[in-house]
Amino acid sequence: MTEYHLSVKRADCFVNAPYGFLEEGLIDTFIEHGLQPEIGLEGEILYTRKKSDYKKIADLLRENSLSCTLHAPFFDLAPGAIDPEILAVSRNKLRLAFELITIFRPRAVIC
Repeated sequence: MTEYHLSVKRADCFVNAPYGFLEEGLIDTFIEHGLQPEIGLEGEILYTRKKSDYKKIADLLRENSLSCTLHAPFFDLAPGAIDPEILAVSRNKLRLAFELITIFRPRAVIC
């Protein structure tokens, strides 16, 4: 039987973490274990949080030398919609996600 060894550098590995879970304490686990989050931005998170809320998490990551990626919202979106109302809502939600780039300085944004 062939044995395979996977070599992954920490700098290249990101673990899914919905933003709300990070706020509720999951950030402590990520810091304790040196994990880098792929921050999920689904649901109402983009409508219910202030920039200062996001900054707290971003600052904790930087203080602990952890990078992140952002996973832009994708449920319920149709950024190529023909219906102008659906198109507007979809683009607005993506715009809100992209505004967080300056706060988190992610290694990548996944769409």
